[in-house]
Amino acid sequence: MGVPNFPEKVASCFPGLNSINKEGDGYKISLRLGVGPIKGDFKATMKYSEVIEGKSVTINARGTGMSSNADLTARVELNDGTPLELKWAADVKVGGVLASVGSRMMEGVANKIVDELFQCLKGKLES
Repeated sequence: MGVPNFPEKVASCFPGLNSINKEGDGYKISLRLGVGPIKGDFKATMKYSEVIEGKSVTINARGTGMSSNADLTARVELNDGTPLELKWAADVKVGGVLASVGSRMMEGVANKIVDELFQCLKGKLES
């Protein structure tokens, strides 16, 4: 999985990505997102923890924007056999204006974004 190069390799998988920059032991990310009628810029920090090189990593991200905040914890496991198997479980918590759109809608949108991100990641790792 090459954890140190992970964000650069899959940057195009992040929806609405404006920029991703290494800063210290983490990354600063700038995104342009839209949920229903609410659209705007979102800034986030991302760090890795519980890294087992080539096997698994936990991704911790915290972001703010659009009068909202979000916290993401995602556990990613890779079995690089044939075919490649990528497993993930993510927990996303959203507060502020985005949460007021409706918790059911936000939960669905957040899960869809995370699913698309990891499906894209799997495709990049397979190529």
